Amino acid sequence: MAENLRKKSLLIVSDTAMVKKGEEIAVFEPTLREMEFMADVFSTVTWIGYPYDENNGMGRLPNRPNIKLIQFPKATGGKSFWKKFKIIPYIPLIWLLIIKELKHHDVIHTRGPSVPALLTILTGRFYRKKYWHKYAGNWRQPVLPKAYAIQRYLLRRCLDFVAVNGRVETDPINICTIENPCFSNHELAQSRLLAAQKDFSGKLSVLFVGRVEEKKGIFELLEAFRLLNSNALSLNVVGPGESMAEAREYVNQHALPVQFWGALQREKLNELYRQAHILILPSKAEGFPKVIAEGASFGCIPICSDISSIGEYIQHGKNGFLIRQVSATAIAELLNTLPEPAMLTSIAQRASELAGLFTYERYADQIKLKLALD
Repeated sequence: MAENLRKKSLLIVSDTAMVKKGEEIAVFEPTLREMEFMADVFSTVTWIGYPYDENNGMGRLPNRPNIKLIQFPKATGGKSFWKKFKIIPYIPLIWLLIIKELKHHDVIHTRGPSVPALLTILTGRFYRKKYWHKYAGNWRQPVLPKAYAIQRYLLRRCLDFVAVNGRVETDPINICTIENPCFSNHELAQSRLLAAQKDFSGKLSVLFVGRVEEKKGIFELLEAFRLLNSNALSLNVVGPGESMAEAREYVNQHALPVQFWGALQREKLNELYRQAHILILPSKAEGFPKVIAEGASFGCIPICSDISSIGEYIQHGKNGFLIRQVSATAIAELLNTLPEPAMLTSIAQRASELAGLFTYERYADQIKLKLALD
């Protein structure tokens, strides 16, 4: 590794979930995997995130010795005006912690849209550092919550490197499309071996990975399974969520072939990817979910909402299928009219090829280039 890289320190500011275990802190595993790979690029990594009370099976301890985790003061917002208002008294404490750590690091990485990211973007105007902002939401969404809209406005008018899911032609040159990484080159090679063995000739297993809540389209998906013409498909649902009890009740009421797994760590999730034939995400709001590439690497055919930049990667009928309208009837019709097994095998193979864009190695190379670290 080049000498100049070893001298760089990285500060990450995000609203990522962190749970204290005694004297140690566990962090949301999908994001942690990404940051662990980037930790090899920097001498030290300090990561500030939000304190959560429950792990929900999604957090673990870092496996890199140069990663230090810090929790913000415990302050959570919510969907209602009152819950959002309750975070205001804590903002000075959050801001002071950001400023304290920002002063002692060379590269500052924000993960938004989030309150900590917004505060860091504003603070960055007064401190000369290398900044790397990641906007993980739908960059093209025409109507945004006010805090998100402010962040997008500021990012479009700054000179810092901004990574998004699908820039638009009118964006300034500092706004860059950077694919969300999911796995190493070695992991991709292993999953592709399994993808090549996938058999689409029998009963098909459908997999949903995401939060079990209304905006992810979970109820349209469950109703679609009620409308299916045959019992040739089953559904596995992975992820926690506020609508879990209601979703389970619906499944039990209609005796649907659906199994709920809750939150899973990587090893068990990979086992479900290996078994699944289709990954379905009927989301109503999304950036570019990592699970699309994760599933594709295992030969899971993606069936996803045509929102954000997803349609730039998923070509309908070639390497997956697009849900043009999130409704139970539209999803059921798509599942009822899937092509014959030989065609599905070809589509799965092309999906697996697409996954090559989402490796940690490719991601790290792009970040180093944009930050001029080499």
